[in-house]
Amino acid sequence: MATKKIKLRKTGSLYYWLLGLTFLLLLFGTVMIFSASQIVAYSQTNDSYYYLKKHLIALFMGLIGLYLFSRANYKALNKYSLYLAIFSLILLVGVLIPGIGTKAGGSSSWFDLGILNFQPSEFAKLTLIIFVASLLSRKDKDLSQLKELLLPLAPLLGLFLLLMILQPDLGTAIAVAFTVLAMVFIAGARNAHILALLLTGIFSTVLLILQKPYRIRRILAFVNPWDDPYGKGFHIIQSLLALGSGGLEGVGLGMSRQKFFYLPAGHTDFILSIVGEELGLGGTLFVVFMFLFLAYIGIRICNQAKDKFGQVLGGGIITLILFQAIINMGVAVGILPITGITLPLISFGGSSLVFTLMSIGILLSIASHGKELNKKADNARDNLRRRDGRTHLPRRGSGRRVAFQGKS
Repeated sequence: MATKKIKLRKTGSLYYWLLGLTFLLLLFGTVMIFSASQIVAYSQTNDSYYYLKKHLIALFMGLIGLYLFSRANYKALNKYSLYLAIFSLILLVGVLIPGIGTKAGGSSSWFDLGILNFQPSEFAKLTLIIFVASLLSRKDKDLSQLKELLLPLAPLLGLFLLLMILQPDLGTAIAVAFTVLAMVFIAGARNAHILALLLTGIFSTVLLILQKPYRIRRILAFVNPWDDPYGKGFHIIQSLLALGSGGLEGVGLGMSRQKFFYLPAGHTDFILSIVGEELGLGGTLFVVFMFLFLAYIGIRICNQAKDKFGQVLGGGIITLILFQAIINMGVAVGILPITGITLPLISFGGSSLVFTLMSIGILLSIASHGKELNKKADNARDNLRRRDGRTHLPRRGSGRRVAFQGKS
């Protein structure tokens, strides 16, 4: 019996693959959030379901956003990109004002909305991607000139990054800068200009790290966490212990030992460590494969977008999601320093989940509109074949009619 091969050639099939994969990651993440957070939740609030309840609220809001953005035409975002960028800048400034923004762990990154904490930097990620996609799609051939590439992109991007660094949130700033650089590459800028921007970003990051002693200590802890096992190296050591104790098969779902106050932030930054401990190497590789598959589907959707705005916008969204996933996984396995970036769609984090789902909704919109255009093209080709294949009656004055009369 012949087996059917899975083909992802049409944009319509990519739409459903992306939607199904998103729901699979959300289901997996919900289970792991409850498993990783129940002990901490009970100790803090006497309610083991506390973080699960907050996650479900954010999930519900995110799914509404996903549905609305997937049903809308993504091209409408092009018209409002500047207004969205300005609004997000206002929010980034507002969160730094004492009494308005909420300060926790030395960082002013949230607005306290009661049932949820709103993190404006998550909103700023999405709005900046939309604005940069709009800007780059209009420049087109001008991207070959460095001046045209940098204006007005560089000043606005610099302002966004500055406000994020002031929170301080260097990890988010790095993720945003890398995403914009990838969008510039997708838009067709010269490789020499991209390399220059990359080197500038690396140099700026090094300067920012050297500016703050706690950032230097994080780097040193990453290089050798055993030099400070009860200080800066504690997170990485406990994460490695969780992954190591899980082995190939894991200790069993819900049976993690590290979540008993050994591994800090087990339901947020280090949720992959809990996955590895409870579900083993197989569970960890499952997460890695899902994000690789998500990246593949996202890239295919961008390639099949019918306009440059859709291509660059979709490329920025999938780059940001994948970059955050890579950073989070790298921190969990000890090959990258701690950044505070969560694992998209899996870690606990209301604002991150809501705006990630909205971003995926935009990707679905790009896929669905590509599908509609493909259907129109297919119908046009079918009509052309039918028109050419059937017999046509001769028109008055045509050579075919003269020939016909001559034969009669």
